[in-house]
Amino acid sequence: MKRAIRLEGAQLAALCDLLMAAAHADGEFDGLEAGEIADVLDEVVQGTLPAEISIRLSRYNTSSFDLHAAAAPLQSLSVDDKEAILSLVTRVIEADDLHDLAEADFIRAVAGELGCDTTQVEAATFEVEILSPPPLPKG
Repeated sequence: MKRAIRLEGAQLAALCDLLMAAAHADGEFDGLEAGEIADVLDEVVQGTLPAEISIRLSRYNTSSFDLHAAAAPLQSLSVDDKEAILSLVTRVIEADDLHDLAEADFIRAVAGELGCDTTQVEAATFEVEILSPPPLPKG
């Protein structure tokens, strides 16, 4: 069962910015991610999406996104609500069934800004260890 998150206007706008940034974290934005954002907002708003939010989504610009500023209105939320926000961001990232390093880094950055528990973050991300191949035999 999904937990309801109650957000005020600035917090809903902040969530929209985080969701759009999550969708763009891998450098691409596709219909699966757009659909997941719509589903997430439908669950959170539980009614008609305010026109200013629809406009905000349509005007989202990756080059002007500031994670620290976007997360600021969410700082007053409870720990549970912050973890729920992180879960929503992760849902958008996973919508296209592809998960790359940039997306994992984005999830970690959002978690850091929200002050989420590291176990929650590690459940939603992965790390890659680059190993050097052994030296070739001489001969």
